[in-house]
Amino acid sequence: MNEEMMQLNEREEIEMLVPFYVTGRISTSDALRVETYLKQNPDFAEHIELARDERAATAAVNEALGFPSARATDRIFEQIASEPQPLLSRTLKESRGLLATVRDFFTAPSPVAVRYAAMAAAAVVLLQAAIVGTLMTRSGGPETGGFEVAGGPKEQAANAPSALVAFQDGATLADMTRALKDVGATIVEGPVQGGFYRIRFAPSKSGAEDAPTRIAALKAQQNIVKTVLPSR
Repeated sequence: MNEEMMQLNEREEIEMLVPFYVTGRISTSDALRVETYLKQNPDFAEHIELARDERAATAAVNEALGFPSARATDRIFEQIASEPQPLLSRTLKESRGLLATVRDFFTAPSPVAVRYAAMAAAAVVLLQAAIVGTLMTRSGGPETGGFEVAGGPKEQAANAPSALVAFQDGATLADMTRALKDVGATIVEGPVQGGFYRIRFAPSKSGAEDAPTRIAALKAQQNIVKTVLPSR
């Protein structure tokens, strides 16, 4: 009985390594574990192929919806991971509730195919939450020198000019932050339908309505910004 439990636990551990194995984001020792297990259990090859298919399908769907490509997403993920710990920890702390739910789901009995599909979807959701949280903190937080609505009533912030923006697939996190900061904008929601992020502009010091000018300036950064649409 104990031997069966050990074999089951080993298989579960290898299954959890497969998504990292197919993307190449795995240590040499863990990759060797997967390959050794595969040699001992040839039928396990179908799980690896399934993981590759799921990753390809997820990437295709995300790109069709306007989300960053798999390669661009990998670069953004690496940048988020390299952020200073205080900034990153605040962002991830807000995602712990979702992460706990996902972890509980994985422990429930379910077909391997469903578990891999759920894992891919959860990874996309968590990554998007991290990207939005990081951008909101970097473009709107006082620690980074970005814009932050201050002094006025909440209605002033709610009524500030806003827009919908979609970034180029190759845009980096630093590019996005700089583009928003240049026009005094902050991400307040997203991604929404079509891969757009809702941004809000800081009220101008003169009190004049200059949202069209800022939108035009944002559109001009074509290497970073794909589309900008006015919104209220």
